[in-house]
Amino acid sequence: MNPLIRLLDTILSEELTVVEKEYILENEFEIQKYFNEEGGLSTVCNLSVGILEKGIEKGKIIILYDLYQNQKLSLEDVAHEASMTTDEFLAAVKKYTN
Repeated sequence: MNPLIRLLDTILSEELTVVEKEYILENEFEIQKYFNEEGGLSTVCNLSVGILEKGIEKGKIIILYDLYQNQKLSLEDVAHEASMTTDEFLAAVKKYTN
């Protein structure tokens, strides 16, 4: 596996604990300073969770919009499923489809 891919896979992994990530980063990549500082690895891990949540939100909006466009659900229904007003939903669609 490409070392960069392995590094990112380690940092963004949801299966590995912080301790396991630190061990791999220190022993395979000789990365110590940043991740040993207070909260360094936790900050990176939290970033990966935020990226995942944004991806899930985007996917949900796109699927709901597809249901609306194919006349399976009304605009009000898809907005309700997204826990948004219709205006908020349309703004999210514009954000994620442009």
